[in-house]
Amino acid sequence: MNAGQLLMICNEADFEAANLLADAVVSRWPDGAPPSLRWLQPNDLGELDERYANVDAAWIYTGDGIARSTMYEMLDVFTHWHMPAMLTRNGETLTAFESIREGVMIGPPTAEPQVLVNVLQSLLCCGQLIGPLKHELTITQRHHQGLRSQIDQLDEELRMAARLQRQFLPHKLPTVGDANFEVLFRPAGYVSGDIYDVHQIDQHHVGFYVADAVGHGVPAALLTMFIKNSLNRRDINRRGQGVQRPDEALASLNHELMQRPGSTVQFATACYGVLDTRDRKLMLARAGHPAPLLLRGECEVLPLEPEGPLLGIFEDEPFELLEMTLEPGDRLLIYSDGFELAFGTNEKVVDDSYLEELHRLRHGTLVEALQQLHARLDHQSGSLHQRDDLTALMVEIGGQSAGAGQVVVAESVNS
Repeated sequence: MNAGQLLMICNEADFEAANLLADAVVSRWPDGAPPSLRWLQPNDLGELDERYANVDAAWIYTGDGIARSTMYEMLDVFTHWHMPAMLTRNGETLTAFESIREGVMIGPPTAEPQVLVNVLQSLLCCGQLIGPLKHELTITQRHHQGLRSQIDQLDEELRMAARLQRQFLPHKLPTVGDANFEVLFRPAGYVSGDIYDVHQIDQHHVGFYVADAVGHGVPAALLTMFIKNSLNRRDINRRGQGVQRPDEALASLNHELMQRPGSTVQFATACYGVLDTRDRKLMLARAGHPAPLLLRGECEVLPLEPEGPLLGIFEDEPFELLEMTLEPGDRLLIYSDGFELAFGTNEKVVDDSYLEELHRLRHGTLVEALQQLHARLDHQSGSLHQRDDLTALMVEIGGQSAGAGQVVVAESVNS
């Protein structure tokens, strides 16, 4: 191993004394092969950059003209650069090889030159071992900075995508006749694979749905935009007269999904309803979606289960239409499967916790019920790592309308 490079730090006023001591040390270097010296003044230490990457160790010579604070600032520089150093200062009370901080050894000016040679040899040897590690560290830090920049850019793009997706969601839900609507929307990430909407079709009809694109993140969120655009164009039947039935709307959406260009078909579930507020007649269809629940009275929970396949799998599969009349005080809950994951268990979806949440949704106004549900989700163990997007849309016939149309939107729990 060669002797390496040694950086000599001293003031101009101390140069003569430092040079004499350096000559004495160099003259006693074994095999007559001393390290090459590079001189630098303390004021130039700010220029210590990659040009000095091949320097193995430093020798700091401080006479009476260097303030104590300046000396420690110099030591900080070498600590930052992971460069071992020997400190020689007038009036030294410590002995050779003693350390005043990690990586800095004492070399008293009164010590024998051979002793200083031994100190410097040790430091140069350490520096040559540290050098490759410093190089690898520098490369790793550059990679880290590049990755951090890419992550920051991706983070900003996802935040923009989340803001854009929120603009596609209704900011206030309509109240049509005696039908009130409220919704809780909780994405698991920046963007959601869930989508919902409530829109007035004509003076007496209101359409509403919850859809869930299979998957997470941006691909699922993009598919929800396609679903929303398709369903919101399906209010009027193909003949241009009358309200289109939900089963027909889902069949048309399924056909459009199957006809989309591209080799990869994404799947989705959906539940779509149309309510005639004059007589409270409900038409409902679903496509592989969790069964909506009718909360009637104090105890009754009725799952509504019209048959229908996942969207985007079979082109000509029929969707069953369910028709029924809602009663005053009824509450209808349409939700994505994130609701089941939040309150069910891996072994059993409909457990006691799940049923308890359903009963709680009967009480108070719709806004109060969903806000309390939102608060309970926040206090759950693991709520910072929500397993899936969660959307809960509730319809109430009659009842209290305070706060009607409010959207309870939770910011991404991971943002």
